[in-house]
Amino acid sequence: MSEQQPDPRSTDALLAAGEAVDRVEVTIGPKFLQLFSEQLYTSPNKAFEELVSNSWDAGAGVVHIGIPDDLAADDAILWVLDDGVGMDVATMRLLWAVGDDHKARSDWDAPRGRDQIGKFGIGKLATFVLANQLTYICKAGDGVLRAVSVDYREILRRGDAQALHVEPLPLDVRTLSDHALTTLLDELGLVDVKALIDGGAVSRPENDGAEDDEFHALEDDDVPDTSTTWTLAVMSALKPRGQGIQRGHVRRMLRAALPLGNSIMLVLNGEQLAPTKIDASLQGSWVLGSDYAPDSITPERDRQASEDDAGDDVAVTAAGGAEPHIDIPGVGKVTGEIKLYEKSIAGGKSADRAPSNGFHVNVRGRVINLQDEHFGMPALSHGVWAKLRVTVRADGLNRDLAVTRESVEDSEEVRIFRGLLRATFNFARLHYPEASGLPDIHDLLRDQWGTVPISPLLDVVDDAVSTGEGSDLVDLTGVETGEQAALEVRKSIEDRPEDALRDVQARPHGAAARLARYHVADRSVVINSDHPYWIEQLTGDSDKKDLLTTAATVALLGDAYLLQLGVAHELVDDLRGYRDQVERLIASSRRRSALTLAGMLDEASTQRTSLENIVAECLDYFGFHVHHQAQTGKPEGIATADLAPDAADRPRRYRFIYEAKSTMSADRKVSTKDVNVSGQDRHRRHAAGDTDDLTEVEYALVIAPGFQAGALQDECGALNVCPMRTADLGRLLVGVAVSGPLDQERFRAVLRCSDPDDVASEITSLISEARGRVSVTIAELVEALQDLDNIGRLNAGMVAMRMRQRRNERDGARHPRPSEDDVRTLLGGLQMLAPSAVQLVSDQIVLGTRAHKLSEAIRIQAAHLPEEYRFELDRLAGDRPDAES
Repeated sequence: MSEQQPDPRSTDALLAAGEAVDRVEVTIGPKFLQLFSEQLYTSPNKAFEELVSNSWDAGAGVVHIGIPDDLAADDAILWVLDDGVGMDVATMRLLWAVGDDHKARSDWDAPRGRDQIGKFGIGKLATFVLANQLTYICKAGDGVLRAVSVDYREILRRGDAQALHVEPLPLDVRTLSDHALTTLLDELGLVDVKALIDGGAVSRPENDGAEDDEFHALEDDDVPDTSTTWTLAVMSALKPRGQGIQRGHVRRMLRAALPLGNSIMLVLNGEQLAPTKIDASLQGSWVLGSDYAPDSITPERDRQASEDDAGDDVAVTAAGGAEPHIDIPGVGKVTGEIKLYEKSIAGGKSADRAPSNGFHVNVRGRVINLQDEHFGMPALSHGVWAKLRVTVRADGLNRDLAVTRESVEDSEEVRIFRGLLRATFNFARLHYPEASGLPDIHDLLRDQWGTVPISPLLDVVDDAVSTGEGSDLVDLTGVETGEQAALEVRKSIEDRPEDALRDVQARPHGAAARLARYHVADRSVVINSDHPYWIEQLTGDSDKKDLLTTAATVALLGDAYLLQLGVAHELVDDLRGYRDQVERLIASSRRRSALTLAGMLDEASTQRTSLENIVAECLDYFGFHVHHQAQTGKPEGIATADLAPDAADRPRRYRFIYEAKSTMSADRKVSTKDVNVSGQDRHRRHAAGDTDDLTEVEYALVIAPGFQAGALQDECGALNVCPMRTADLGRLLVGVAVSGPLDQERFRAVLRCSDPDDVASEITSLISEARGRVSVTIAELVEALQDLDNIGRLNAGMVAMRMRQRRNERDGARHPRPSEDDVRTLLGGLQMLAPSAVQLVSDQIVLGTRAHKLSEAIRIQAAHLPEEYRFELDRLAGDRPDAES
């Protein structure tokens, strides 16, 4: 039944702090906890949301949430602090009156006049999913500090496992002095909470202004005046599911599920959360009540009813003006917006928690249908669906909410409301063909399954799911495997053929992965946005991207067809491997060379966007996986280094954020204020939550033409921020191009520097060390390539052997160098210097020019370089280094 674990180290401080002055009683039993906690809140992240809803009902203007880094520690604590009205003894008794409907009664004096989210008094039981112990510490309107604690294990020990109620369990209500509270928070390590309530009132961040309220709520949503009352909920002795909370998931879920505008501020581990924004181009948007208002709507027919029982149309009244809305009989005032995007917004990494397309129904400030974008209606499969977002606020549906508050019970009012949603969908369909141009490839195929058979794709998916073996072609992430699972996948697609290809979308899968795979869980073709070919296409217009998306989808379906024809998996894999090599070769040959980028760094120092793009390209050349963001309130990007596995063959990596700072000042120096070291540190600490990879982001790299002297070094040193000049980035770029791939492990020493001069010195050392490893020259490489000119496919081993033969012939001695790795190193640099002239693809050397012209191609590239970047090119292109160097 319930998750239990051995008692952790003593939590007497939480359970015994203060002086007992009164008691409240709890009578809920083990079966009640199971029914109204474990079975209602299957996700620990969803259970956490209930605590924030309780803060809303308490009239809070700000909610601070604390999730520690190590949730598995014995003393790990989850906490939620709000500035709501607080609780005295009477309201503490109401708190544990589970099943009491006082919040729903007309005579209930709701805190600060708020419409209440809670109706059944069970929201607090969500904590049972997360922890064995729950403590409330409150400051009510009388200024008294009170605490009450419950240990759920005591309830489980008091009665039969099937008991809904047990003999009353007394809970001491304790009062605390200010000093006792401070001592308690110190002992628990809750220094953040201590700082937030210092001075008697909960600290509030500066409100940057609410994002546009896409639900267009009618009531005044201003944050309440500063309050001196507050409530702190502390969960300790965490259960396995409490230890399994994922901070990034909670962050995304809260942003999507509680878009409360200006009415409440949410702060997670020091970061003020803002509603989720969709960064995509709109075809059009229409506000309910002004831009769009139907004269009448047809209620959705009850699935059990006949056509004759469908019901009459319902008249709708529209009200435009300053607060546009529509009035629906039985539902009341409804507000919202219809948005139609140019491209699909469906799916994505957080689709299981916060779908972007579909209907988003908000009741009293909370989205109630995160897991059902159709809001209980049959699937709407027209091509417009993936591009449609309808956000509707209907507080009148509160009476129809299910106990979980994640759906509604069926009623005539709900069927009328669904009729409105379908009307918005049909309205969007009318506008879809006018602005959409050619439909996306997944729209075309989805609507034409009668002529484009899906059996090849189904066969490949069947094989992968039934054997449990994902492949380069099929991604099984998030899918149960086995014969029964394979049958269920096939049946779901056969029942709804349009569901076989819901979308074609781009997601990061690492630079080494192939360009496209079929993702079974999403029923989507997923393009690898880390693939060099896709990245190269991003520099073009949207038509080029559409062509790439189409080509990748057709190629994937073609590969599935080859497998259905009986072509061996190994041969299909060879074909896909060859295609991948060609795509990478084309992408590399079209890239700007490292020397071109180095020369552009200086020119771009006064243009922010240009400098951002060049910095991202440089980091990509260094071999980092670059996730470019460039969104307001976010770092410009996150770079990831995948290092060699450790001795136990465990993967190792590190990550850093990066920012480019341009300047128009005469001295070409960025001020310490513009660097904003504290802001970089904040971005760094929160960056992991923006990606599916929750690996810590350790460093922040800021690149600028120059930096003003002063407090910068001390601030950077304290907060792991590395200031690098563009000239030093250029030197490193040329140095790496000359000496081969960057040693990413060694680069960590650069990121640890906090002074621009120290950064420059460390880069000089890094280049010098790398230069010492170069044992071959371009001249030697060209000679060997000319000798091998008549051989078909060249590889690094053949070239290394020919170089050794030439050295032996010249010196009359046996030379062990250069090795195959030496040649790879040189070629790794050369393809940065002149990507159109030479490429190393899967150990095969591909020349874009005659061998004897290779040196000339590089010198042409270097002709316009600043003098300080040419320090190594002549030596590399000239006589060979000592054979034993």
